[in-house]
Amino acid sequence: MKIGIRDKFRTTDFLDSTSSPLERTGALYYWGQRADQPETQGKLEELISSPVTALRQQDLLLSLHAAILLAQAGDFLGIDFILDAIQGVSEPRKRKLAETALRNCSHYPLAVLLAQSVQLKAVDGYSSQLRELMQLSDDDLFDYALQEDEQAHLRKLIQRMQPLMQLPRQEGFDLALGTILRRPVRRDERFRYTGFIAIDRGDQDPLIVPYDMGDVLNRDDSHARKDVRQLLRRPGRRVLVVHNINPPYEAQQLYILPFAPCTHGQARTLISKLAHGAEGLDIAAVIELCVDNWGGYRVVTTSGQSQLMHFRKDQQTVGNCFFVHELNSEPLSTRFRFSTSDIDDILGRFKQNCQMDQAVHVKTYHSQHTLASCRGRVLHEYDNISKDTVYCVEVVTKGEETLCFPFELPDLTWSPQDRSQVLTDFFAHRPDAL
Repeated sequence: MKIGIRDKFRTTDFLDSTSSPLERTGALYYWGQRADQPETQGKLEELISSPVTALRQQDLLLSLHAAILLAQAGDFLGIDFILDAIQGVSEPRKRKLAETALRNCSHYPLAVLLAQSVQLKAVDGYSSQLRELMQLSDDDLFDYALQEDEQAHLRKLIQRMQPLMQLPRQEGFDLALGTILRRPVRRDERFRYTGFIAIDRGDQDPLIVPYDMGDVLNRDDSHARKDVRQLLRRPGRRVLVVHNINPPYEAQQLYILPFAPCTHGQARTLISKLAHGAEGLDIAAVIELCVDNWGGYRVVTTSGQSQLMHFRKDQQTVGNCFFVHELNSEPLSTRFRFSTSDIDDILGRFKQNCQMDQAVHVKTYHSQHTLASCRGRVLHEYDNISKDTVYCVEVVTKGEETLCFPFELPDLTWSPQDRSQVLTDFFAHRPDAL
């Protein structure tokens, strides 16, 4: 009678090196379902008992699978073996296999993130504080969510991580505490990124880092207490994220903390900070509705750009927040809304950083008003024009034709010096005009 593959796994010693690599891996995961049982745990530990430098690639691969199973069952020996492999092997292919194995050890999220951001070789035997943090499991962190003062546990975690900020970093990467601003959505050809994290940097503008669902470390299988989408359903979740420290900013991997999401007050403070600007992302706000015959709305950015939009125009109100990323083809809507004072701050930053052409009224003949712009354009308008206002000029290209539309920003005050500067720039471009 032919023996089935499952029966073979039951009767064959999966440590037998004479079996094929696929049979050994299949048997490993068959027994790995019982990784928390002493007998199976002992067999798995045998697979990671050899020095990593003495293993052939196929044997190292099997040992890394065994290490993952041990780590996911709560045995930190699996993590130790993978870290030894990352630091001990010289071949790039083997090191890549070990790094991939580490990314799959979601039961010990801090071990994964710290190994990706800290030069462990430079830390003599790892410090006791570092090992204690690395041994914090996903279950330990979930237990904090069941206790009364979640924010106190967050403060304690930050205090424990603070001394580690002085350790040498992996080149180009950093580990930081952030806040989820927006969760990723299904692929849309208009957007490269739809998920964003804000990293508070004290007196500096927040750093905004994009991420995808594939960057999330949290366990997302039948053993998870909450899957990733359940965690992201609540806004303002805190995350620990490894990210690039130089542009283009991007998350490498992140862990969503299952406890201590932002309070209402903390969220309000973060939104107000965004109104002053951010690095890695341009912040835009709706500042006016129904500015044309089709019922659109105008948004301005803290970097000095403006755009007339019609996306879901019936759902927009003044103060709605949009994210503008250089790799997205258009602004991305959010659920945030700026207060009146926040809008004033955004308009102030727009005026300070304005990258658009600007124009002022210079003369009127019958009902035709003539405006001169700082880039040397002469515009003619028939609508009511204020003689004391500096107008921004939106330039739209349709085929070979270029159209210019001057518009006035509400509640933005321009001084006589602003008007004089526009005229000075105009005559610098066209000294003989007008």
